[in-house]
Amino acid sequence: GTYFVTVSSDKKIILYDGQSFDQLKEKSNCHERSILGVDWIDEKRFVTVSADKTIKIWSSDLEELNVIHTCD
Repeated sequence: GTYFVTVSSDKKIILYDGQSFDQLKEKSNCHERSILGVDWIDEKRFVTVSADKTIKIWSSDLEELNVIHTCD
C-alpha cells in the first residue's frame, strides 16, 4: 500500500511510507488514553479505537493527521 500506520499505548499515531518504510508523520496525544487498535477505511482514512471509549476517524493527509469524526 501507499502508507501504513501504527498506534500505541502512549497515545501516538505514526504514519509511514508503504514502500520505503520511512516515517512520514507522528502525532502525539491522539486520544485521552491508550490507543488499542487501528484499521484502514480506504486509502485516505483510518479509524482508531481507544481505552478512553472513543473511536476516531482520521485523514491520512501528510500535512496534518486530522480527526474527521469522533464517536463516544
